[in-house]
Amino acid sequence: MDLGPLRDSREFRLLWIGQLISMTGRQVTVVAIPYQIYVLTGSTLAVGLLGLVQAVPLVLAAREIARDPKVLIAAQPTRGLDVGAIEYLHRRIVSERDEGRGRRVTVAAG
Repeated sequence: MDLGPLRDSREFRLLWIGQLISMTGRQVTVVAIPYQIYVLTGSTLAVGLLGLVQAVPLVLAAREIARDPKVLIAAQPTRGLDVGAIEYLHRRIVSERDEGRGRRVTVAAG
């Protein structure tokens, strides 16, 4: 493996380090979000539904790509699902607070 570009170019090194940090954060999120859903709901069904919801954009994109389009533009295809998840979590947190069961919640935006 040629590590010359990492040694020779400060800009490339910064880009590579930034990508490494970003990728690490994404991988932590893969574990943290299902765990947080389980902690909040106690439901393995909710965790399974989360996996299903995360797969929907992939299936839709695969279907569109299979049609062999000349141009395919997808900008934040899961944004609506994120907004729905935020609303659900907000309602759960407020409900927990109102019932006197406070929790510490940490949210990482990605």
